[in-house]
Amino acid sequence: MTKSWVLVNNQDHTSSQGIVFADARWGIESAATTQTGTVAQASIVTLLSSNFVDFDCPNPALYPKGTLLWNTRRSGFNVKQYVTNYVNTNNYNTIFGNVPMTYYAPDRWVTASPNDVHGVGQFGRKGTT
Repeated sequence: MTKSWVLVNNQDHTSSQGIVFADARWGIESAATTQTGTVAQASIVTLLSSNFVDFDCPNPALYPKGTLLWNTRRSGFNVKQYVTNYVNTNNYNTIFGNVPMTYYAPDRWVTASPNDVHGVGQFGRKGTT
């Protein structure tokens, strides 16, 4: 079997071979966090196996299985804005099992870099607004 790179069409946001550029999670909260009230930075190992997402991530039910997500909240070379009280801790995270957000950290880094006219994330020198 020969391994090779496969080019992803970064303008395809609707097929199972497409990609979406959006904020999804930083890695602070987890299911345990929401139940215990402890806030801790998640390790890379935990992030690779956890299905936790922030309440404002794209709804995976709206995309076909296989669509990639480029998590702009965690990525680099894009502009982010620190927003205090971004999370309403009285609400529920409907994307992640409808869990209460009582113990969520209320502040978030939110991507301020625009996507281009084709919905492709802008990074580096193009990521400035």
